[in-house]
Amino acid sequence: MVSLSPALRFEHFQLPAAQPYALPFPLNQEKIRYYYFARNGIWDAMKIFALSPGDEVLMPALTSGIEVDVVRAYGLKPVFYNIQNDLSPHLTDARTKITERTKLFYLIHYLGFPQPLPEISQFCHTHNLQLFEDAALSFLSADSSGRPLGSTGDVGLFCPRKTAPIPHGGILLINSNKYPTPTTKLYKPPLYSTLGAATSLFLQGERAYGGFRGLASDLLIHRCIPKIKKTLSLLNMKYVETGTPLFDKSKTALTMSLVSRSLLLRFDYHKLFLQRRTNYQQLVSLLQDIPHITIQFPELPPHACPMDCMIYINKRDEVMEKLKVQNIETSRIWWWNRPREIAQPYPAIKKILEDNIVLPIHQDLASHQIETMAMALRNAIN
Repeated sequence: MVSLSPALRFEHFQLPAAQPYALPFPLNQEKIRYYYFARNGIWDAMKIFALSPGDEVLMPALTSGIEVDVVRAYGLKPVFYNIQNDLSPHLTDARTKITERTKLFYLIHYLGFPQPLPEISQFCHTHNLQLFEDAALSFLSADSSGRPLGSTGDVGLFCPRKTAPIPHGGILLINSNKYPTPTTKLYKPPLYSTLGAATSLFLQGERAYGGFRGLASDLLIHRCIPKIKKTLSLLNMKYVETGTPLFDKSKTALTMSLVSRSLLLRFDYHKLFLQRRTNYQQLVSLLQDIPHITIQFPELPPHACPMDCMIYINKRDEVMEKLKVQNIETSRIWWWNRPREIAQPYPAIKKILEDNIVLPIHQDLASHQIETMAMALRNAIN
């Protein structure tokens, strides 16, 4: 089986060695704050920027929509700018959207690939805009000079659970000395939610083994766990789902659990970084001669840590179903309706959302699994 995400394993809970792994950026920084959801960091950032109701935020039209909902819930006005074929901001378009109420430029680094930060930083400086650098999809990545993504903007946002197998968690980094670290009180999430998410991550790893272990894990994931959740909800035990596309203002004060924070200390990030790069480059090399496939990022920059490999293809749903039958898990970037509503005035972005398939390249996958996935994709198209 080719799983979509890396699994949580028993060895991840072992105590760190006498010489634990070096912590990567931003875990080695001081002005950081941990959250249950990365979107909570967006909410806190709006506070420290001291933005007023009606102020405008320039945002990319290619977005999950969650960021937009946070901005709107804070009383601000999102104004969308177009993106180019390489997913970089169309700064000429963005410039035409600036008014006297424009205060903030929201930048997203997509799938681990760096945006042109020198150009964007200069744009923000010229127009007196604060820069929000969203690296939620780009944990462990750096730009061409080796500077970590998320370290250039006034603040940086990270979601390490998209790269490392932790139950939940987001991080806000304050880079600018103009702004203090938020001090509003945060609350621990329900233990039930943390343990439930950790159990699901563990069972996903067991599924990947196949055989009896895989069947038993699949049964637990799809039959037993939903029933347990339903029963516990009747007992008024709240489960806070992760990965939902909905912003809930009442959850903004939830912090990252001690389980997730402890796990973040236990991964070999250098090995993880190298394995993701190796898998990405192998997959791209195997896909390049397959007809009717367009690879969004055919070249891997030297310091990028790819989250996934995004391709475009006709008859996407049919191809994904064929891969699923062969136990190859795939996904789509931002499959819910909200992103399409935002992208409505931008046909090229709508096309991205309609035709993309996200292929896994995470650190748990071996070379033969990458080969299996590429061959299955070739057969699904032919």
